[in-house]
Amino acid sequence: MNSPITPTSAGPEPLADKNLEQQREAIATLGHHLRLLVDATVRTTAPADVLHTSWTECVASPPS
Repeated sequence: MNSPITPTSAGPEPLADKNLEQQREAIATLGHHLRLLVDATVRTTAPADVLHTSWTECVASPPS
């Protein structure tokens, strides 16, 4: 006997909805950060070695 599997309120459906919402939030956050990165890259006129040095200094001694 094979009976069709139907989702119930305690089944995997609510978990899938929660996971989908988390994925959407993560994608939106990544998109926002990517947009900021692209904007900063397009707007800057500093040479790459200056930007790299500034970044490594920032990472080495983050603001307190």
